[in-house]
Amino acid sequence: MQGSSQPLSHILLHNQGSREQFAPPRLARSSFKFIPRDRLRHGQMLKAQLEEAARQAPKQAQIVPPERVVERGFYIEFESDPGYDLKVESLKNDRQGIKLVAVSEVAQFEQGEKLIRATVFVPEGKLDYFINKVEQYLAKDTKTRKPRNRELVESVANIRIWMPTIRLGVKPIIMATARNWRGLGFMAI
Repeated sequence: MQGSSQPLSHILLHNQGSREQFAPPRLARSSFKFIPRDRLRHGQMLKAQLEEAARQAPKQAQIVPPERVVERGFYIEFESDPGYDLKVESLKNDRQGIKLVAVSEVAQFEQGEKLIRATVFVPEGKLDYFINKVEQYLAKDTKTRKPRNRELVESVANIRIWMPTIRLGVKPIIMATARNWRGLGFMAI
């Protein structure tokens, strides 16, 4: 409409609002569940399991034909307690080349609760990333006087070398191309 004082005269605005002070949204508390642990005993147990995984890594390498190896390294599996969470997002590290390959929920038939398993590819020489996380948990505190890496370390019940075997109650799923054998994962059935 030519000559109109309002550019959009067909839109009528009544009670156009009032000015308010900005308030950032409140952050919800994390509902992340993990079992509080005896710091020294749990940290030492996980460190020993990581060192055992390093000793078992050459056996894993023998299973895969050399022509199928895309990257030198090995796979380890992290497991939560039944009914508790696993800090899965903290298990990968792009800078180190550590890749989260598969995550599965597995039913525990006795308890009726599920546990979480995460399979992680660790490039050759990069296991120290996890050993350092556990050592920091054992020796260093945050500003709030909690163990460093607490949620990650206390969410892990067990660590072991991952071997490509079929477990009872677990069905294999393919998560990547056939060229990349790291794509083999497991899903609970």
